[in-house]
Amino acid sequence: MKKSLFALMFFALALNAGQISFKDQDGNTVKLNEPAKRVAMFPIPLASFSMAADNGNSRLVTINPVAKRALSEHILGRIFPDALNLSTNGIGADFTPNVEELIKLKPDFVMQWGHAGSDIVEPLRKAGVNLAIINYRGNEQNTLEWFNILSHAYDQKARVDEILEHRKNIRERVQNYAAKLAKSGAKTPKILSFFGRAKGYQANGDGTYQHYMIKLIGAQNAVNFKGSKILSVEQIIASKPDIIILSSFDELTPKDLYENMLFKNTPAIKNKRVYKIPFGGDRWELPTAESHLAWLWFGALAYGADFKAEFDLINEMKSSYKLLYNYELNGSDIDEILCVPYNKISNGYEF
Repeated sequence: MKKSLFALMFFALALNAGQISFKDQDGNTVKLNEPAKRVAMFPIPLASFSMAADNGNSRLVTINPVAKRALSEHILGRIFPDALNLSTNGIGADFTPNVEELIKLKPDFVMQWGHAGSDIVEPLRKAGVNLAIINYRGNEQNTLEWFNILSHAYDQKARVDEILEHRKNIRERVQNYAAKLAKSGAKTPKILSFFGRAKGYQANGDGTYQHYMIKLIGAQNAVNFKGSKILSVEQIIASKPDIIILSSFDELTPKDLYENMLFKNTPAIKNKRVYKIPFGGDRWELPTAESHLAWLWFGALAYGADFKAEFDLINEMKSSYKLLYNYELNGSDIDEILCVPYNKISNGYEF
């Protein structure tokens, strides 16, 4: 009897020794018996996060349809062509689970938004899947926590630590630049950033990642409210933005604003300072594995040659793509991502 009890205790200890345990962003404990092998990724940007953390898509079994479309239309689908075959059957574009289809895919780990409400979470809890909840809070700490969850779930701590250390280095350098700028008393531009997943001109205020990036580089947000809000033409004119950033989620182009005579006296329009935000492995307006590149792009727009003397966006893109995706980025790729010919990039990225 004692031998049997000892054997059971030994087996339980051995089992727990290999178990992975971590907390999600709601404080729930997630337990996996081994690194996740079949992952269902509901949030749009987490598909590209996963590919960066794991240098590939082999663990993913289903992703959001919006993320799948981005793969098919942009560079990450060329870097990881097998990802173009990923299923979207278990996930709605609005993050709603199709539990019946999801169960067929047999995921051993699922990530889902928590801030979007219990209606998209409770069906997954009832299905009994290993679920990690994440939340959008519009800041960099949020992004680090997403990476850390993946580092545990995939047992990729060393790789994720390397990615985060690189990102931290860029962030601290940008913060130092912004601090020197503030100390000098130099005038900084007002930036108006739009988010395209709504009808009309939806601007990004405090609590959005776009606001975080604007403040990180030491610039001013042209709007003074929390969250995102649709602005009228009159409100856009009144905000007097020096720079306008258009979303990658919609088809609106700088030309559309330049040709709208209602905006003709707006500083950003008069000075041809309207830009489409880049789209690399994912959208640069969102918190992604490439956010540090978006910081440098915002800085180059805001400060031109002075910023570029300290930060080489093109070289950073090349080294980052090698680190994140083990991919050698070429000039044609850079043209596509930045929406501007590589050999025509000028001070301030004016085009």
